[in-house]
Amino acid sequence: MGLGSDEMKNLTDKKFWDKFYSKRNNEKKLGEQWGGITQAHLKTIFDKYLSRGNLDYLEMGCGNSSWLIYFAKYYNYNVTGVDYSHKGIEYLKQRLKLEGLKADLYEEDFFELKDKLKKKFDIVSSFGVIEHFEKPCEPLKLFSLFLKKDGILVTGIPKLIGMQGFFQKILDKEIYLKHKPMSLEDIIEKHKKAGLTIVDSFEIGFGTIGLNLTNRKILKKFYIIYSSLLNKVLRRINFKLIDKLKIGSYYLILSRID
Repeated sequence: MGLGSDEMKNLTDKKFWDKFYSKRNNEKKLGEQWGGITQAHLKTIFDKYLSRGNLDYLEMGCGNSSWLIYFAKYYNYNVTGVDYSHKGIEYLKQRLKLEGLKADLYEEDFFELKDKLKKKFDIVSSFGVIEHFEKPCEPLKLFSLFLKKDGILVTGIPKLIGMQGFFQKILDKEIYLKHKPMSLEDIIEKHKKAGLTIVDSFEIGFGTIGLNLTNRKILKKFYIIYSSLLNKVLRRINFKLIDKLKIGSYYLILSRID
């Protein structure tokens, strides 16, 4: 993650992210069927809206990112990642080596990147970044500066209102307080204020799949079993039927430069 200077009113800091990545290291190879119901649904959206092939991809807050690896491995993108967490970058380097993939990685605060990275990208993404700011418009404005004229901005955010927010707050309030809870409408409005045009938006996933219980070791073990079983069931159900329930766990917004 790269979360800017103090005036940006960050809800996290470098120490938080180093600790976070230390607890989530994963050196297994990434299969095409990686992930649960949320990742499976995201993949269908990406297949519809993102072209494959020789495209330039930038991920903001890329520490130990499975998505950066996924797009390099299965979309054949030229991938670049930015994160100011040393541990996050080191774990990602290990996983890229395991996969035999290459990436341009910057161990930098992305608010200090403009003078170091002059390249423009076809796709700029962030998964779980802007909700760590009191003013999400600020990172969105920055991210859009790295887009090519016809590029697309991919913004993924955990849903922390409703059912998911309730359980996250009850089970791990420390993690909950590191986020700015927003509705899908709120997030869309933030994109528009940042000068972006919405291409499409989604509420996906299911209820309590996606809780962050990094600080709750024992509870996390039971939660992993619960999530695994529920994911197996949900994968057999059509995404559109799940979406109609409006009890998703994740938001995705696709946007372009206005």
